[in-house]
Amino acid sequence: MKGDRPAGVISAENDMNIRKLACFQRGYDYTGAQWARDKKGTPALYVKDVWDIVRATSLYLRQLITFLKDEKGVLVIIAGSPCQDNTQAGGSRGYLGFTGTRSAHVHAVTIIVWLVQKMYARVKYHLS
Repeated sequence: MKGDRPAGVISAENDMNIRKLACFQRGYDYTGAQWARDKKGTPALYVKDVWDIVRATSLYLRQLITFLKDEKGVLVIIAGSPCQDNTQAGGSRGYLGFTGTRSAHVHAVTIIVWLVQKMYARVKYHLS
């Protein structure tokens, strides 16, 4: 696996400035939620909201799994720290924790892992 390109990528970011920068660097299409090829030819989807991955009967997640061609396919899930509502420096002084509107997205990662385990037991995954 080391050095291999991913079979497919789903990215999510709700901050449009960060989203545009990431899309420019990787060659993703940020204008809409449709599959396209990145600069290296990898199927990629950039959604605005991480919850879109599990909406509509997990359509985007099921589509991503189809790119994992055989039993050797590995799903890597990378998620940023949900720190905005947890930090003492923020406006809520950390009181909102994982229930805050900006930090609650961390729960989508747990749901994605659970769905992968239930629907696609053959797929190996790594959570970072």
